[in-house]
Amino acid sequence: MNRRNWISKATLGSTGVVILPHLGIAMPKTNLGDTYLRLASNENPYGCSEHVKKSFLTSASAINRYAFPSIPQLKIALAKRFQLTAENILLGAGSSGLLEAVAQFMLQREGDVTTATPTFDILPSMLEKFGRKTHYIQLKPDHTLDLDAMLAKTQEHPGLVYIVNPNNPIGTVVAPQELRRFITEATKFSYVLIDEAYLEFCDNPESMIDMVINPKVMVIKTFSKVYGLAGLRIGYGFAHKEWANELEKFMIFAGLLYPLHPMLLLWLLLMTRIL
Repeated sequence: MNRRNWISKATLGSTGVVILPHLGIAMPKTNLGDTYLRLASNENPYGCSEHVKKSFLTSASAINRYAFPSIPQLKIALAKRFQLTAENILLGAGSSGLLEAVAQFMLQREGDVTTATPTFDILPSMLEKFGRKTHYIQLKPDHTLDLDAMLAKTQEHPGLVYIVNPNNPIGTVVAPQELRRFITEATKFSYVLIDEAYLEFCDNPESMIDMVINPKVMVIKTFSKVYGLAGLRIGYGFAHKEWANELEKFMIFAGLLYPLHPMLLLWLLLMTRIL
């Protein structure tokens, strides 16, 4: 029930290796006359904002143009919204693109991956294809993350801790103060990546974005879920500028993939307070 199962393949840089994520979900046969709700991909059935829909009409004349010039503007808009600097912002073809960059980053250095199970496991699956060890920590009886066990494991096997909060596909949430304490301790041994693709669905969402003041913390988010823009493939992440600079080396330039002028999209989201 992973949120990006529909991705048929992902490549890791110049290695030319094709990674086939979990394709066990039943995809319907092509039928242009029917509309399917792909629950396994967690598509937003309500679609995007009416304001964004209108922007498609005004942007149609520019669809033949690459969005290179607007990428810095998009970073500035996100940085202003979240009270950071453009140096802290990363953009990708969905958050999958950011996860791929993190995988590349980890392959350049020693260290294992620690994560929960079950969880969204595209990142550890990518790394396992290249022989990198992943330590899967079982959920507690109440289906929440066992942070104590994860901390002990990453202390024993430093590298990267990957946490999806809320957890996909379980839906449980780690209390903000508990997660902050974990991040503070875990970064003494490892990098920590927090995936907040579903945080906006919480009643009282509290992001970990302010924690990226720590050079070993990254938070990723996406427009694909609550904003209903899965087809645009726009993921965005926040990291300390030192880590962000390293990750940029592994990013396929995101502007190649935007069919909608991203600055116009963000302007609409920010001005109408949708974001």
